[in-house]
Amino acid sequence: MNDSCCVAPEGVKEELSRLLGNMVATAEARGDVLPLLKTLSELVSRVEEQLHPQLRHYLENRSYQKARAFLEGQTPCSHHHH
Repeated sequence: MNDSCCVAPEGVKEELSRLLGNMVATAEARGDVLPLLKTLSELVSRVEEQLHPQLRHYLENRSYQKARAFLEGQTPCSHHHH
């Protein structure tokens, strides 16, 4: 049974959202984002093929705030009309 949205695999969406939130907060606090970047890139490389193309685009371009907003505002795939 697959009722998960096609933005990201089950569980990965939450992990990505948390990581991106931490990165944005750390960057704003002028903290060290390198460990977070490393974790993020490992996660993304593991599930890259399963990520929504738009989300992948944001991540590849390091648009982390956009990626996070996209994740949080994304509706389930059933809303795409082809």
